[in-house]
Amino acid sequence: MKGGARSLLLVALIAAGCETQSQPHSGASPTSWLHDSKPVDTQVVQTLPEPERCGGASTFLLIGWPLGHAEPNLDNARWYVRNPEVFMKGLLLGEFAVGVTPPQDAQYTGYHNATFQLWLARSDQDAEVYMNTANGFERWPRAKQALYCL
Repeated sequence: MKGGARSLLLVALIAAGCETQSQPHSGASPTSWLHDSKPVDTQVVQTLPEPERCGGASTFLLIGWPLGHAEPNLDNARWYVRNPEVFMKGLLLGEFAVGVTPPQDAQYTGYHNATFQLWLARSDQDAEVYMNTANGFERWPRAKQALYCL
């Protein structure tokens, strides 16, 4: 039953991704990403709030890989999670943390929005990313698979 509930919740996360695929790729907003000063297509980098019906506490970062590559298929994008729900823990490659010091090899990627600056470290970029915020660095774990909600 525990696995069934997880599967149901995982399937429930699908709608968030499906909803974003139908949205046009344009317009600057507080959540729009820039590379240096140039707008970035949502197929390259985007952040999505977790829908309220799924818990609403998490934020998802979706990036095409390698970074800078447009990925139209959300299943193939890399998903990283801020403040993951408890049921997501087994679906992540690391742990979310606030107030962290990034590894020495971490570098600012040039990607940012009004809230976050995206930093990557070659030593752990396959498992986590670092977001520089007004309150310091956060470590966002990568999901093993796309996370969707119905």
